[in-house]
Amino acid sequence: MNPLLSTLPQVLKLKVNDPNEFPSLYGVINQITQEFKHQTVGSSYVIERYLEILCAEIIRAHKETLSEQATGWLSALKDPIIGKAIEAIHLEPKFDWTVKKLASRVSMSPSRFAARFVSCVGDSPMIYITKWRMFIACRELKNDQANINDIANNMGYESLASFSRAFKRHIGVSPGIWRTLINKT
Repeated sequence: MNPLLSTLPQVLKLKVNDPNEFPSLYGVINQITQEFKHQTVGSSYVIERYLEILCAEIIRAHKETLSEQATGWLSALKDPIIGKAIEAIHLEPKFDWTVKKLASRVSMSPSRFAARFVSCVGDSPMIYITKWRMFIACRELKNDQANINDIANNMGYESLASFSRAFKRHIGVSPGIWRTLINKT
């Protein structure tokens, strides 16, 4: 369900021989190499953090290598207009988004914005918003202490019933059943 993971290829291959091509990625690899060579107290913790940074840098580098014809969430972030709209959705998932409000946010007509969004992302803006909200809700439902009604409210749903219907339509089971299933694994 993660929009990033769904757009990544199964194998990501980047050459990092030239420090000028991907300088941040090259730097992280050098830091990891140095940490392995000179292991001291806390090296395993430091290496774990570097590996997290390495993953982020690989994704950044991959994004820069995508062709102009590529579609999907990651390539949509390269588009200055659609990237700005996605950022707004991610920053305010609870907001009562409409195509008109998103188009206004990026100074486009609603019809041109919707067409460009679909062309870049592969989903309509409203479907993307629902998918993003459900992705966040699924993460929040992993916490047994989180109240489902609060999660519904945080995702912009006015009632638990409307959230539950949307969740079941998108995920295939109710939020409560999903929580039970995910917490069993």
